[in-house]
Amino acid sequence: MPNIELLRITSRTLAKNPLNDPAERDLVLFKPEEVKEGAPLLIGLAGFGGGARSFLNFSPLSTNFTEVVSKLRKSGELKDAIIAIPDCFTSYGGNQYVNSSAMGNYEEFITKELIPEMKDRFKTGKTGVFGKSSGGFGSYTLAVHNPEIISGFADHSGDAGFEYCYLPDFPNTIKEFRKAGGPKEWFETFQKSVNKSAKKFMEPLNILAMSASYTPNPDSDTMMIDFPFDLKTGELLDDVWEKWKKFDPARTISWNLQKIREMDAVYLDVGSEDEFNINIGMRKMHRVLEESKVEHFFEEFEDGHFSISYRYEKSLAYLAEHLSQ
Repeated sequence: MPNIELLRITSRTLAKNPLNDPAERDLVLFKPEEVKEGAPLLIGLAGFGGGARSFLNFSPLSTNFTEVVSKLRKSGELKDAIIAIPDCFTSYGGNQYVNSSAMGNYEEFITKELIPEMKDRFKTGKTGVFGKSSGGFGSYTLAVHNPEIISGFADHSGDAGFEYCYLPDFPNTIKEFRKAGGPKEWFETFQKSVNKSAKKFMEPLNILAMSASYTPNPDSDTMMIDFPFDLKTGELLDDVWEKWKKFDPARTISWNLQKIREMDAVYLDVGSEDEFNINIGMRKMHRVLEESKVEHFFEEFEDGHFSISYRYEKSLAYLAEHLSQ
């Protein structure tokens, strides 16, 4: 087993967040036997529905994150990197690691509190960010928003190509919201449920969290959120949808080429059978980088969206190598 520590970190940024989620958070640390000054700092971001402890989960049918770290430590491929995984779970099931007036300022928490504290405590060198799904989206987004402190990222199946990965969930979400009497009433029912992981909740919960991430609105009467569809008719609201698309990595990557070009490590991968069609958006990201001659790693592998922790074996080794230079 790798050297693992479970710490607690109290965030000033998350205090008094709109959802009254806790400001004190778990922090899982994977440390080498000897902490060396200047070693890379790798920040891990959980996918939607997960938290810091999700990286400690064990499944006898899958490759587990702790097994990946142990293997890379033994082979020397992880070098002296310190891995820090913060808990960023919210009452809406997760977040996209952006600042939101409807959910909390999680980008600020990571970039202005967590990373400076880790760098000060361990005297680390370059910083990289990695994650899958929402964590992959967060890794890319945090890196391009903060290139002055983040030198590389690994994006595993991160939300991209929003018309393909989100729009298919809109009709059922609209139906469930209408049945409940609205998003607020639906959320109240969800909160009272004894099985919050039930399949029937997942699509509406995901769209609720994405709406709170991409289009928060303090002046809205509905949960301080603008939804991308009319809550009565269900028709798509173009002005709100346009705001969502400004977060889409398949679109924003063209705007961020110079920032990405200057990074030390750019890693993308996605399953060819991704259940949310994220491979379409990720292919575009790869094409834009390839045509612009931006050095990066990309692979579309034969698998889906779930149980792909084995992919961290490639990405962590890649980040450790490129951020140690």
